[in-house]
Parts: sequence; structure tokens; C-alpha cells
Amino acid sequence: MNSVPADTHHTSHDPSASQANGCSNDKPHAFARRTIDTISTLPSSLDAQMKGRPYAAFGVALMIGVGTGILLRSRILRSVIASAASYAVIELGRAYMREMSTASRAVDK
Repeated sequence: MNSVPADTHHTSHDPSASQANGCSNDKPHAFARRTIDTISTLPSSLDAQMKGRPYAAFGVALMIGVGTGILLRSRILRSVIASAASYAVIELGRAYMREMSTASRAVDK
């Protein structure tokens, strides 16, 4: 049995510390940051991208249409989407009701 002794010189807040799977915490945060930056600039740069690369924009639109068609054509996937959407609406309603009840309690005090 090969056991690696724990390194006692590193703490969990040390930049060289890693998670159990061996990756650092910076990669998911960097990916999320890049994704948010890309999504936030998408509406302003969409027109320029469509004019600059019309075939790529057409390909993306085609893939979105085909994917939507496949999803909506299948009865099973439609039922999964409908149940997920209804669950999301119910949870949003519950959260709204909780917020309203806590706000009314705060006003009453």
C-alpha cells in the first residue's frame, strides 16, 4: 500500500495548496469570470460579430434551432423541461412569498 505523507508545511489558504482532486481553486473561478465577461459583452458585440463572421453566426443560429427542435420534438424531453420549469416557478414563488413575509414582519416591528 503506497501512502503519501501529508505535507504539514501547507495550509488550506496557501496558494500552492490543492483540492483533493489535485486542481487549484483558481481554475473554476477564472473560468466563471471569463464566462461572465463574455456573456456581459455579448449583447453589445453581437451585431459586430454577425457582420464580421456571417457564416459562423448562421452556423450558431442553425445549431440553436436544431437543438431546440430536438428538445421540443421528444415527448420525454418536453416533459422533463416542463417539470423543471414548473419546479423553478414554484421555487421562485416560494422565495418571493418568504421575502414578502419577512419584509412584512420587519415593518410590523
